[in-house]
Amino acid sequence: MNLDSLQKSHLKLEASQRNISSHPVDKGNNFEILSKQINISPIVRKYGYFLLVGILIVTLIIVFGIYRTWEFGIHEDIQQSTGIEVSQLHLTNSTPVPTPVFVPNPINGMLMPDNEYNLIKDKPFLAVIIQNNVVARPPSGLNEADIVYETLVEGNITRFLAIFWSKDADRIQSIRSARHYFVNLLGDYNNPAFMHIGYAYCTAGDNCDSRTDSLVLMQRYGIRRLSDAVDSITKELSFSRDKNCEMIKPSEHCAYSSTQRLWSIAEQKGWKNDLSQYRSWLFTDGTTEGGNELRSFLVHFNGYNNVHDTKYSVIWKYNAEKNTYERYNFDNSAYIDSNNEQVSANVIIYQQITSIPTGDSKAHQYQEVIGNGTGYVMQSGKVYPIKWSKPDFNTKTIFTDATTGKEFVFNRGKIWVMLVPKGYDYISLDADE
Repeated sequence: MNLDSLQKSHLKLEASQRNISSHPVDKGNNFEILSKQINISPIVRKYGYFLLVGILIVTLIIVFGIYRTWEFGIHEDIQQSTGIEVSQLHLTNSTPVPTPVFVPNPINGMLMPDNEYNLIKDKPFLAVIIQNNVVARPPSGLNEADIVYETLVEGNITRFLAIFWSKDADRIQSIRSARHYFVNLLGDYNNPAFMHIGYAYCTAGDNCDSRTDSLVLMQRYGIRRLSDAVDSITKELSFSRDKNCEMIKPSEHCAYSSTQRLWSIAEQKGWKNDLSQYRSWLFTDGTTEGGNELRSFLVHFNGYNNVHDTKYSVIWKYNAEKNTYERYNFDNSAYIDSNNEQVSANVIIYQQITSIPTGDSKAHQYQEVIGNGTGYVMQSGKVYPIKWSKPDFNTKTIFTDATTGKEFVFNRGKIWVMLVPKGYDYISLDADE
């Protein structure tokens, strides 16, 4: 190209630039000006913005479709490999709220959260002898027990065997001595940790019925006893005596302990509980068919020469609002614990047993809780005739409905077992109310 041609081209470029710069700047026309320069068609120039937006939307749709196809493929793979529906998967960042799971207390059927159950499931059942002498009242710990047994000891006095597992009792008082029938009941509870102070026994030269020697039984069955145990950490015994109590009562009525203290010693000894070997009773969330209405009743315990001592007679009154039975003394005063709370239970088992005064020098009672017999169950304001059977020490006592012959189904909740001599029956008080 010669010099003249270059000059002419330069002059044309300057003229073009002057022509463009002579127009005011209009941002709205930038696309139109640019499109004219690059020879874009008038239709495209007119609808250019809409075209760009449309392209963007289509691109987003395509990308989203590809993602959903990929996600569905993953869900389908998971569903085929696990059987879990896609709708069941928690694919969000939020933490799902777990559904509470409840399991039954193996002793009385009360439902409890599985996390609480798992914390204590290896803990041995704790069996404690508690005094009911009028001098020792009020007792401590009865309302925290899962189940309580009550029967006669010497002197026409009743005594309790309380089984603890699901609840703690800060105080258990007053703790007293063991008897052979209480020991025989321990076989129902996976060889529990047994707390007692003293026991009935026979020595050489005594006029004593050897069947009542509870020390021999405990040694025979290998009972895990806490009475002489010492806490290896605190160096304390398994029980103490209340000094204030001893100022006004005989010392034997003032011994106390707690579930925390006793379980701590049991743990130090390595005592465990295998619930897979425990035989639970049957429980229901509803009501048991049959039965006759019974709202309140009186129980006399047989004494020597069949003489009733009404200090140890018991009245149970049904509270329909709470679905519980509340305990009263013979004079209709409430039977209360040391927290001034009335003692109560959801189910009352009236178990008739053989109970015979031995006439020996120690005035022992011989009572058979191994064997079979009859009785009643009181629950939900009704009474049901039953039969019971316990073939040997290691076999759980089983109750059957005397009408149907099937194993009895209990309400869930605290259970109270009254071991009453054969030939004695409860007395209905409904007509007096």
